[in-house]
Amino acid sequence: MSRWERDLSDPFLDEVEDAEALVNGAAPAAAAPDAALRAALLGAARLEGRFARFAEMTARLLDVDEERARATLERIDDPSAWYTSALDFMDLVDLTGGPKVAQAITGFARIQPGAVFPEHEHHGEENIFVIQGSMEDSEGRVFRAGELATMPEGSSHHFSVRAGPDLVYLLVVQNGISIAGQRYNYDDPRV
Repeated sequence: MSRWERDLSDPFLDEVEDAEALVNGAAPAAAAPDAALRAALLGAARLEGRFARFAEMTARLLDVDEERARATLERIDDPSAWYTSALDFMDLVDLTGGPKVAQAITGFARIQPGAVFPEHEHHGEENIFVIQGSMEDSEGRVFRAGELATMPEGSSHHFSVRAGPDLVYLLVVQNGISIAGQRYNYDDPRV
């Protein structure tokens, strides 16, 4: 497997494909599962709850319990939850967290491959937890599904979405950001 293929790989989806291959007879005949095992494997391979593995980190970042975090992650697959943001290349899902993030910008963001999030300044700590896809920041660091990018107050950067699936990430931005001199805060209707 090339580095590029490894960068695009999602371990959960790889497991689903392996299970489906086994169930559909890709395994040697002697290892083919019986009907009950086949049904159990297919049931376990369903995509519902595919982001549940990120519940612990989502709970920590949003200051909620893991049950609520799992339910929140399910919203990613609900098309009606998304809207186009003031930055027309990005779709958002607004989220409400616990007391520690009550005055932070919190939500899921989705950006297509090839897009660039412009240079912006952080007025507080920014946390971006990658759920799907990958991004490369202005320092050349690559962040993939399951990885956390943290930027301190006063820092600035831009990032680009790498080839592969849409980038989907959880964002928690304390005290807002500025893009091209325009400030965006948690209570701003544009975000």
